[in-house]
Amino acid sequence: MGCSSTPFRIPQTNQIIKQALHPYPDDVVIVTKVGARRGKDKSWLHALSRQELIDAVHDNLRNLGIEQLAEGQKITKIVCVQNLYNVAHRNDNGFIDELAKQGIAYVPFFPLGGFTPLQSSALDAAAASLEITPMQVALAWLLQRSPTSC
Repeated sequence: MGCSSTPFRIPQTNQIIKQALHPYPDDVVIVTKVGARRGKDKSWLHALSRQELIDAVHDNLRNLGIEQLAEGQKITKIVCVQNLYNVAHRNDNGFIDELAKQGIAYVPFFPLGGFTPLQSSALDAAAASLEITPMQVALAWLLQRSPTSC
């Protein structure tokens, strides 16, 4: 008996969810994340560009059998969106405003910078003037950003 040259492929979590639950009942809520993926050496590779995040979202939606936000809203109620966002990474500003108009919660991913904490002389100066930590300033900024930010 010979060995197969095709490597064994472990299905992604989203593919397993789709196999188990699709078509999704109306009362099912699925939460998924993007922003990092495993490298071949099992390290964490961070999505650093807007396009990497967009591609990851579309990959999740494709694997779940769902399309973009508007398409997802045709299928089910979207209650929250989570993306990389903090005082240093503000690419989702317009998106957050649109979500707020719809009453959809926005959950910042790595709100304090993740594995590399936020560092800024502006944060340090604001924190010193308020006699709090720079991370408290960063969190306060996030909480005031939008009425739907968590």
